[in-house]
Amino acid sequence: MGSVFTNLINKLHPKKVAPCTSATSSIALIGGQYWTSAGIKTGDIILDRTLIHSIGILEKSNDINELDVSSCLVTPGLIDSWHPLHEDNIPPMMPGPYLDRLRREEAINRNKPEALSNSAKIPVQKLIDKGVVNCLLNGVTAAASPVVRNEEYVKLRMLKSRWIEALLWEKNPKRILAKSDDVPIIVSAADGTGRSAIREIAQLDSMGAISDKLMICGGAGLSRTDAEKLAQAGAYLIWQPLVDRFVLGQTIPPEVFEVRDLKVLIGAGSTRDGGDGLLAAMQAADRFGYLDRSSLINAVTAVPAQAFNLMTGKIEPGYLADLAVWSADSFEEAIFVKGREALELVIVDGIVVLAREKWIKKFGQGQNFYPVKEAEGFWGLFEV
Repeated sequence: MGSVFTNLINKLHPKKVAPCTSATSSIALIGGQYWTSAGIKTGDIILDRTLIHSIGILEKSNDINELDVSSCLVTPGLIDSWHPLHEDNIPPMMPGPYLDRLRREEAINRNKPEALSNSAKIPVQKLIDKGVVNCLLNGVTAAASPVVRNEEYVKLRMLKSRWIEALLWEKNPKRILAKSDDVPIIVSAADGTGRSAIREIAQLDSMGAISDKLMICGGAGLSRTDAEKLAQAGAYLIWQPLVDRFVLGQTIPPEVFEVRDLKVLIGAGSTRDGGDGLLAAMQAADRFGYLDRSSLINAVTAVPAQAFNLMTGKIEPGYLADLAVWSADSFEEAIFVKGREALELVIVDGIVVLAREKWIKKFGQGQNFYPVKEAEGFWGLFEV
């Protein structure tokens, strides 16, 4: 039976733990503080299956399973806008600096072809599993990936998108870019300082592709003029600071972030490219100092929710019940100071999918949990 955690069970502790009550239709997070863009508020958050039902004082009900989060902060689950999940099972290879990602791919194929050929032997499901767990351990509840898998049960929300991983490699990018539906198009462009990378924004412009559907991932070769063109069209820029440093030895120029109305998203990137999860990417972005912490938080909540047309990124009735619970006093402390140390629970689609061991028997979902090998003390959902 397929599961995100099937291949990540800790062999030293194979015993599964089941919640102590029968499955219920709703969960209520009682007594905690919750984050809003206007500040921290206090109230009970009642989830009705996949949605946030209401916020206020819970009236006692046998149909609602209560979780006391009075010492915690509840936030929207984070949104990772660039994470090739299938590449997390490939160890980091050959750091740069390179002029662009294409030069790095050529070097890998020339010097370490066995690294990619060996990974091709691993089942895709297993490749993706590790990326999914990596996301959950970073408080991520939704991610964009070029390779996804369909599951009956949601453990990580896969964002709908089309990808062009390299303009030079794509046989007919114009055909993909010309599609008229509302699915965002993620294009790796200006992803380096080589001559071809620097010209890619102009190339996209000549195709009439710069629009509010376009998401540029990369950007180390962007000029201020390029960034202004993106901002005027309502296009998005996906910043992946850790991957930039690993592959290129540099990141997006600081003047790009000075462009008014430029919409910035954050991507963790894959382990293969030096990514270390979205929390580490956020902390790296914070160290650069190009954007304030409020803008960085928006880059993993409200802005990508709008970009991917997703009803999440806020804690309000009617929004999707994709939440993270932290032992922190503020969102800033959780992300930029404590990181994974602060993470307590991750809820996707109204169901707890990842939790520290102390929480496991406190909610009655009827599913079993297994220890997560990558992170001691965390347990993940395994649907049997």
